Amino acid sequence: MTTRPTVVRRSSGLEGGLIFVTGADGEKGFQIAMALLSMRQQYGRLRVFDILAAVNRRDSDRAMHLVALGARVVVVNPLTDKEGVEAALQDVIKLCLVIDPLGDDIKRAETFQYGQRQVATTEPVGRVCSCLLKMDGLIRYADAANKAGVRHVLFLTTSSMHDPKTPPTTPSGGDTESMGSYRIQFLMLEAYLAQQFPPQSLTLLRHPGILYQHLLYFSSHVKSHNAIPMPFTHNNVTIETSNLSDIATAAAFILVAPKSAHGGKSFKITSPRLYTLEELEQRASDGLGRGITVENIQPQSLRTLLYNVLLEQPGHIDDKVTYLLELWGLQERLAAPPSPPLPSGRLSTRVESTRDLELLTGKSGVEVRDWFREMRHVFIPDLLIQPLVPGQTVEHP
Repeated sequence: MTTRPTVVRRSSGLEGGLIFVTGADGEKGFQIAMALLSMRQQYGRLRVFDILAAVNRRDSDRAMHLVALGARVVVVNPLTDKEGVEAALQDVIKLCLVIDPLGDDIKRAETFQYGQRQVATTEPVGRVCSCLLKMDGLIRYADAANKAGVRHVLFLTTSSMHDPKTPPTTPSGGDTESMGSYRIQFLMLEAYLAQQFPPQSLTLLRHPGILYQHLLYFSSHVKSHNAIPMPFTHNNVTIETSNLSDIATAAAFILVAPKSAHGGKSFKITSPRLYTLEELEQRASDGLGRGITVENIQPQSLRTLLYNVLLEQPGHIDDKVTYLLELWGLQERLAAPPSPPLPSGRLSTRVESTRDLELLTGKSGVEVRDWFREMRHVFIPDLLIQPLVPGQTVEHP
């Protein structure tokens, strides 16, 4: 007989219980767990929820920080510890499924398998073969999900079936998209989840692949060159991006709301507006208080730059670089101006700025100028930091 988790019901419509966040010692999962803890502290009625965070090491700085703020942490490896996953999910009512290829726990070849094991408690019917993932059929986990008692799954993804295939900077180099691309693996997992859970039990939270935070990889280059390197062959590119803290806030709002509010729906969290390269230059200049330009570089130069930066970090460098290059390549395909140009003069039909964050939270997202202003200490040498005058704009070269 299936054991269902304890659900605490309140007159407000909230269904309290245990919220499980995967990858909570990675950047994205940690931000979501922090947003949940912050909301629970701010709103007493949300204390009917407990936060259970999956981490790699209980003694990591992020794990200990989450515990200090009231979360529970569990160490579980979904690739090797099926019983541990079963035990961890036993009393969970809501699962936030976070897969962060920039984290240190999974390789590119394991992306789909990792996500699959987060929601499954039996061995898969299909098989995952090295980097080229092939499925012999649909993998059915309805019985395992029922056993775990998960009532609502939130899945974060950067991918969509509407995205163009074969981003030019991916390793495939051909006209057929590699089954090992991150995009394909995320889409496979999305399709898998749709098969295992009733529509009303699944919510998709999409966001652009390029985040403000990815610009931090270029901080040393900005310090020394006053330029943001970007691998675009077109000058008239419109960039679709988002802020990680906005994504985390949106995820937290979905997770504490009744399942009926957002189940069966898909949201996309973007920055408040799209940015041309010229607009990005101006906003970076205003935010940092110094003239900043966008420097177009070749994909191979970007690969070298990222390798040099990531050498200082733990984890699988090749996979992280491949992931970032795939994201930049997809952005190129999404944002490049049509050829021939559209009569209306529009630069693209496939990038967008949504108001889903306002719909979910009642607030708009962080503008990139404000993000640069907040991160001045990262992009500017200490000796050159000067106080900003409110409303001040800076001429960029």
